[in-house]
Amino acid sequence: METQLAAIAETWAAFEARVTAAAERAGVPEEPSTVQTYAALQAATREAAAKAERTRTLELALEANRDQMREAGAQLISAEAVLAPLSEQAPDADPAALRTVLNRATEASRLRAEVANLEAELLKAGEGRDLAALIDDAIGADPEALAADAQDLSERHDKLSAEIEAQSRLCNAAERAFQALDDRPDAAIAAFEMAEARSEMAFQAELYIRKRAEVRLLRAAVERYRQEKQGPLLKRASNLFATLTLGAFSRLMVDYDDDPPKLAGIRADGVSIVSVEGMSEGTVDQLFLALRIAAVEEAVAQGVRLPFLADDLFINFDDERAAAGFKVLAELAQKTQVMFFTHHAHLTAVANEALKPAKVAVCGLDREATQPKFDAVVSA
Repeated sequence: METQLAAIAETWAAFEARVTAAAERAGVPEEPSTVQTYAALQAATREAAAKAERTRTLELALEANRDQMREAGAQLISAEAVLAPLSEQAPDADPAALRTVLNRATEASRLRAEVANLEAELLKAGEGRDLAALIDDAIGADPEALAADAQDLSERHDKLSAEIEAQSRLCNAAERAFQALDDRPDAAIAAFEMAEARSEMAFQAELYIRKRAEVRLLRAAVERYRQEKQGPLLKRASNLFATLTLGAFSRLMVDYDDDPPKLAGIRADGVSIVSVEGMSEGTVDQLFLALRIAAVEEAVAQGVRLPFLADDLFINFDDERAAAGFKVLAELAQKTQVMFFTHHAHLTAVANEALKPAKVAVCGLDREATQPKFDAVVSA
């Protein structure tokens, strides 16, 4: 306990010494007690802080006043530069004469603004013509004629205003009559019938849209079924037709939209449909050849084995399509015998080139005989 008291006494002594020293530096009279001296130091500190804050405020105000003075000086210089030409017109810089000059300058500025406004109004009323043309017209115009035109325009304006007022009265009367219709007993009946008709129209429209959607869905389902379930004969003929046309047509289809349904071809884009009547003569020959070969293959598959005799099938074929035709015949030759008759000797070379390395048997007949003869190409 004595040790703690001694420590407290030592701390208090140090505090008293610091307070005394601070009071001496601050010039604060020493009070009878250290606590009073410390309170006086706090009061002096607060007063000093307030003075410092006031000093900063005054310094800022002084700097602002200096800025205002500099700005006022610049404005004075600018004003003197503006007044210099006017002062030359005032004898001996007489203030009264200078004031007169300033009034005249102000009036001149006002007159210039008024002239600009008048020119703008003239241009607006001049229907796009420039000011010089309007001035020329005004110089050469007859005042009496202009007065007569103005009088005529004024009378027309009054007449149109009266007509507008009369039409406005008629319009208001019509609106009142129309509004009165709603107050008649049959107005509610008509409104009910109108609402009923609108409801029926909405119902029928919805029913129509639903039926149309059902029809389109049904047609799409039928078309998909036809594509997936079409007969083997048509499917095989489609493949053969695509080969014979070198891919110009992708497949065949039966157009059920016609009555009766008709056979048609679909081009390579898968969208364009071409009827038999719209095909070229060579394409029609390729179509019938594809159908014949498909029918023969189906007959062979059912046990009917007969040779296939082809008599100048490629008359309307170019060499590329003729080569495709020989490839199709070579496929058929795997199932039954194929005999191709022609009097075009160059088709022999086309067949040999197209069917490599298959072996083609060629039988040539004498063209010098008295009876017409054919060259025969037999592929087996």
